[in-house]
Amino acid sequence: METGYDFILGTPWSRRFRSTQADWATNTLVLKTKCGQTYRVPFIGTTATPRPDSPPPEPSVPTPSPSITVTSPRQFAHFIRQDDVTFFMVNVTDLLHYDPPYPDTELLPLEPDPPSLSMAPISTSVQPPSVESTVPSRADADAEELARYTADLEPAVRDLIREYHNVFPSSFSYAGIPPMRNVEHSIQLVPDYRVHHQAPYRLSIPEATELKRQLEELLRLGFIKPSNSPWGAPVLFARKVDETLRLCIDYRGLNRYTVKNSYPMPRSDELFDRLAGNRFFTKIDLHSSYHQIRVAAADQPKTAFRSRFGHYEFTVMPFGLTNAPATFQRAMNDIFRDILEQYVLVYLDDILVYSRTLEEHLRHLRDVLDRLRRHGFYAKLSKCCFAQHKVDFLGHYVYDKGLHMDDAKITTIAEWPAPTSAKQLRSFLGLTSYYNNFILGYASFTTEHIKGETNRVADALSWRPDHDQEQMQLSSISVTTVHHSVIDEFRTQYRHCPDYRDIHATLRSGKTVPNYSFGDNGLVYWHGSQGTREPRICVPSTGQLRVRAVAEFHDQALAGHMGFHKTLARVSRLYVWPKRKYFVKDYVAECPTCQEVNSANHLPYGLLQPLPIPEGRWQSISMDFIGPLRPPAPRGHDAILVVVDRFTKCARFVPCRYAISAREVADIVFDRVVRDHGLPLSIISDRDPRFTSRFWRRFRDVYDTQLRFSSSYHPQTDGQTEITNRTLGDILRKIVRDDQQWDRHLAHAEIAYNHAVSPATGMSPYYCDLGYHPRVPADFLRPSQLHPDMSCPTLDDWVAHMTSIMKTAHEHIAASHTRMAARANRSRMDHPFEVSDDVLIDARHLQLEVDTLRKFRRRFFGPCRILQAVGSDTASSPVSFRVKLPDYLRQTRVHDVYHVSNGLPGESQSKGRDTRQRLAEEQGDSMEWEEEEAASEGTNTSLKRKAQSEDPRQEVQQGKRAQSNGSGSRRTDRETQASHSQQTS
Repeated sequence: METGYDFILGTPWSRRFRSTQADWATNTLVLKTKCGQTYRVPFIGTTATPRPDSPPPEPSVPTPSPSITVTSPRQFAHFIRQDDVTFFMVNVTDLLHYDPPYPDTELLPLEPDPPSLSMAPISTSVQPPSVESTVPSRADADAEELARYTADLEPAVRDLIREYHNVFPSSFSYAGIPPMRNVEHSIQLVPDYRVHHQAPYRLSIPEATELKRQLEELLRLGFIKPSNSPWGAPVLFARKVDETLRLCIDYRGLNRYTVKNSYPMPRSDELFDRLAGNRFFTKIDLHSSYHQIRVAAADQPKTAFRSRFGHYEFTVMPFGLTNAPATFQRAMNDIFRDILEQYVLVYLDDILVYSRTLEEHLRHLRDVLDRLRRHGFYAKLSKCCFAQHKVDFLGHYVYDKGLHMDDAKITTIAEWPAPTSAKQLRSFLGLTSYYNNFILGYASFTTEHIKGETNRVADALSWRPDHDQEQMQLSSISVTTVHHSVIDEFRTQYRHCPDYRDIHATLRSGKTVPNYSFGDNGLVYWHGSQGTREPRICVPSTGQLRVRAVAEFHDQALAGHMGFHKTLARVSRLYVWPKRKYFVKDYVAECPTCQEVNSANHLPYGLLQPLPIPEGRWQSISMDFIGPLRPPAPRGHDAILVVVDRFTKCARFVPCRYAISAREVADIVFDRVVRDHGLPLSIISDRDPRFTSRFWRRFRDVYDTQLRFSSSYHPQTDGQTEITNRTLGDILRKIVRDDQQWDRHLAHAEIAYNHAVSPATGMSPYYCDLGYHPRVPADFLRPSQLHPDMSCPTLDDWVAHMTSIMKTAHEHIAASHTRMAARANRSRMDHPFEVSDDVLIDARHLQLEVDTLRKFRRRFFGPCRILQAVGSDTASSPVSFRVKLPDYLRQTRVHDVYHVSNGLPGESQSKGRDTRQRLAEEQGDSMEWEEEEAASEGTNTSLKRKAQSEDPRQEVQQGKRAQSNGSGSRRTDRETQASHSQQTS
């Protein structure tokens, strides 16, 4: 077709060019490329002319059809560099009134933004270069997609989908935003709302690239538009299952002030109940469902969001609005209201059509697709399933035989890690409870979790009443059982055991031994002294069989590391051997796990040993901090430094910052103490880093002031300051009321404290320190005749007066120490520790097992070897020791000096030897039999002696007799061995 023009450009296409300007006076087109070059190209314009009257008919002449191809902006930029190329510009609005001269040519419906240029090659001196392959049209793409996703369907279903192919376009077919519907999204705000705007979030380079692409696409579709709204939410991305990025708007600020829509959402369990008895299912997933609902024009500015590429607002309903699900569910219910739960279920953008037969299903599916087409809703073909026997719906698999869990959810539960916190436990219980309908016998092996605040015994397990009758299948639990290898070991050790060697040989030869029997498995059983008890296995002393027998009922998970009596009872139900009571007792006492976990069941160690009385005023002081106090006082103070003279009990209360440095503490001490009373000989404090720093060590070296620190986690060392802190707290609670400016009342509290009589000295701190009572406002009310002579006393009289005060105070303090020690030692006991002993250290104050629940952490760590006594210069029995910490604690800041109250005797395990090996050697080398009277006549004396010595009741009676006589052989042996060990060490 000859037109005489190289190109015909449409105005919508020219808008897609980077920069296009037309000079209509000179008919020149100015084009700017991406790289910044500018081309001025002449063109010939046209205007629409009215349609002329119909000309007389002429002979028909064959009209050639135009050859239309598609080119890209890059290809077009190449063509404009050629010579002898002219352009013809046509306004789109003129085409509406233009009558085409070629009746065989049909005007295609225009889209709001055609993606490329329509080029008609003509005969010209310059031929266009080879162009890329022709891009298929959208209709071809839709047809190809339709064929790909419907190839495996039944012919009748495939034909139905093709009939409604316009419900499944590859992209939206709206000429702009979606059509007006009966439902549009509105945003109603609470009366006291505040406009929310927030700075954009930081995005990675891939996220920024994806954001720009999606913004361009949304602008092209008309779903967003530039905005100057005061609202502005930030943008972020969430990763989809297919690893692509989903654009999300953080509307939490807007949702906070939005009136919530209470439109009901369907319950998934009720929807599933409707599917029983159906065999054919179709799932339809709407394409960008929320974007198919308009936002009310007045509420569009509220949806504004901010990004690095501009400020935009939505014309369609975005994801993230609090009432968006309710709006969309209402729209879907309006469309399918008369057929809901008859053969269609709708949950937001998921539509499920269900039927019993294929013919019925085709009729139902046609009705649903027709409603979607009439109301202008589009579905995404790639996410739809048609006429299937099994589909995925709301996280479950729906099929003709029932409903079952998603395989991914099953894998999640199977691979769920063991809960280690209350939050993880609640999460796991919630997950399993949600799927309890799919777990056979779920209620038979689950136990209701009772919260601690409602459980009277929160530490106990809340078992079902009939738990004794249940047979629970336990996995991943190691249980020691008597299998064939153990039986073979029993048979072997019987021949070497001095306790059962003769009995085993006699029974094996076919003879009988009273109260014993020989089992089919080759084991020796004892039936009690009267032969009436349940048979128990006789355990030989050689080898490790007795150790393993106790370990089975003590160390295993099903044994629970119980105490001596409970372990002995369980062992005695199945096994028997001489003196097993002492064997079990030693084994349990030396169990490392029990030593670290069991609580101490004795009085606290360490008799009270008061600190030595200072020789004079302000020679020994104690310091401590109270804080941090929140909120801080208006002047920024959030702590109190308390300084107390240990002789006069006079105190100084100084407000300060809790983050004060060691040098600043020294400045306060010089200003409030040293300036008036001189340098102290000793300073007592806790192990606060501000007191243990290098600065204070330098202070000690320069001023010859001894620094004494309390033992780790034993604040009673500095009991004087602790009592003062408590008294100060009580005073401030009573005088600080509404203003909470406690730092302004510290002076009043200090005066009140120092005026009060101290029980330790029998006089007030002021009087003990100054020799007189400072005047207070109440003294002005006293009669003048009650005032003593105000004349200045002589120096000798004043010295005698102050000396008398010091003597009286010293006597009162000594008496107070005696009374205090007597009262405190009623609930204490002296410690058994000595240097080189092994002790277990209280671990309650240490974060040794961060990943373990505090409730289940071990109570002690160790054992640790005592290296030396600390602070025992005046004490007859030292109460603090320096210990050798384990290797894993030496690199930490854990201190190595502990008070005896934080220790527990650790079984030394015979100076390093393994408990099991030691017990086995004792049983094999030094086991002795007690002589007993014959139980019956006519039995071999040695056999009778061995048989009757097995009676546990006789063992207990013998133990009692030995204990009452003070000559028990077991105790004597152990004492001798301990004495020998001490001499050796």
